[in-house]
Amino acid sequence: MILDEPTAGLDPLTTRHIVDLILELNAKGKTIITSTHDLHIVAEISDTVYVFDKSKKIVRSGSPLEVLADDVFLKQSNLLHIHSHKHDDQIHSHPHLHLDH
Repeated sequence: MILDEPTAGLDPLTTRHIVDLILELNAKGKTIITSTHDLHIVAEISDTVYVFDKSKKIVRSGSPLEVLADDVFLKQSNLLHIHSHKHDDQIHSHPHLHLDH
């Protein structure tokens, strides 16, 4: 199966159902190729990760843990999320990490 952004725009419960379906099909022997920017599901659904640049060339491959642990690479590849929120009427921004490392 080839899936392109299978969780894009979905609510958290439906995302969970899609991830569970991917895992179930893979456990039954199906090979699944997924294109996603939804990095919080990558470690769960992937054995190998390939990151493409804007010119559609592979610039990195490896295990999900290797790729997602490299915050510098994720930032350079526009894959590190930046979250902003208020603290005492001041906007605070910080990177959102995808794994505990």
